Amino acid sequence: MDRRSRTRARTPGTRLALTTFGVCSTGLDPRDGTELRTSTSRASVAGLDLTFSAPKSVSVLFGLGDEETRSRVRGRT
Repeated sequence: MDRRSRTRARTPGTRLALTTFGVCSTGLDPRDGTELRTSTSRASVAGLDLTFSAPKSVSVLFGLGDEETRSRVRGRT
């Protein structure tokens, strides 16, 4: 990972770089490549699972609307 990606990942309020996410998802620290946890670690780790979805009214508009309406729902005006 390049220096710019590492800096961006540590800066609050910025988007997480895909390379940083990829390295973290393999269990390695993106700054130096060391293991974040060993497979034999028995320590509990809190996690957060987020699911994002559109309100039902948006889904209904998309499902029942014509092509122009669907395009606007997708954000392609």
